[in-house]
Amino acid sequence: MSQKSRIMSLFKQYPNQWIPLNTILNLRIAQYNTRISELREKGIFIENKTKVVDGVKHSWFKWTPITIEKTGQATFFKEGAVQDSHV
Repeated sequence: MSQKSRIMSLFKQYPNQWIPLNTILNLRIAQYNTRISELREKGIFIENKTKVVDGVKHSWFKWTPITIEKTGQATFFKEGAVQDSHV
């Protein structure tokens, strides 16, 4: 299973839920941020947020089961899960 597929499998287990970065790091994926960027480039809607607590930065990521299609000037959102074959 590719690294992108492993990350996507994790997101599918917890759709619409914020996943702490530590959980993603436990997948032991090299350059997780690059893999997430690659998923975003394929139209997979992944949000991230950060918060500093006592001087320590904490990060979370969330997948929303829609895909994004860009055509010219317009952006379209489609509901539904992304198939593994697209990852």
